[in-house]
Amino acid sequence: YSPMSLESDGDTPSVGMITRAEATGHGYYLSSMGKLVLFGSDGSLKGNIGNTGRAGNEYIGCSSFCVRGDEVAVVDFNGHKLMKFSGDGKYICSRDMEQGSISELTTLGDGWLCRFTFKGGSPEVKAYALGTLDREFNFKGQAGDLVLTSAYNLAGLVAEGADGSALFWNGIRNTVYRITPDGQVHELYRITFGDYDFPAPEKDAGSEYDMQYDYQMIMNSQKPEWAGRHAGLISRMHETPSYLMFTYSHNGDTFIARYDKKKHRTDRNVMLQEPDG
Repeated sequence: YSPMSLESDGDTPSVGMITRAEATGHGYYLSSMGKLVLFGSDGSLKGNIGNTGRAGNEYIGCSSFCVRGDEVAVVDFNGHKLMKFSGDGKYICSRDMEQGSISELTTLGDGWLCRFTFKGGSPEVKAYALGTLDREFNFKGQAGDLVLTSAYNLAGLVAEGADGSALFWNGIRNTVYRITPDGQVHELYRITFGDYDFPAPEKDAGSEYDMQYDYQMIMNSQKPEWAGRHAGLISRMHETPSYLMFTYSHNGDTFIARYDKKKHRTDRNVMLQEPDG
């Protein structure tokens, strides 16, 4: 792969650390420092998608985004609302979040799948990890419960799946689930890394989530000796009819793996390296 330089806006860099990227026919959508920016396929700056602010047609910060056809959905976590823009950045509509605090969004059939948490969240309170929305962001219902995810957002990556479905990765159990358009959750893949798998939970959490395991995972993941023995966290997933591709970290390096769904094995696994210069 060859690197691509992104055009700056005058003397000011157009983006800082990139937290998410989507490649489409319009070009590259990149979220950085709370802004959503569109670049052409040659790296030329096309402009911002929406504007930051507190007005009804502005977002305090782009927490996450999802591209669907000629529309872009933006999650404004701090502003507690969901917004929709045209592919070239024109404001279409917005809606206040009806349930909890939505942090991620992806397509699901004709609507959306979101990841959210209720306020509070003591061990005695059963909360939900995933919710389904219609095309206009109206809340439809919950999908799965807290046993699917970490109460403290250690994991919980959502991604667009094949055939109108969506994917949800649980880093605690290192399992990928498929959510169908009717809101049903099905276990799909148990991701293993040979001797570098995540340690299994000491006990089954059942309907109530054991937050002690969350704390232990967070603390262990900071230790170099632990990182050398276990796989790191998955940071992105992408599914096609034939493959599941995902990026993950291990012992300080970043990898891209490709899983062949027909052969039921990983057939490519590459480590990313910084290019010379």
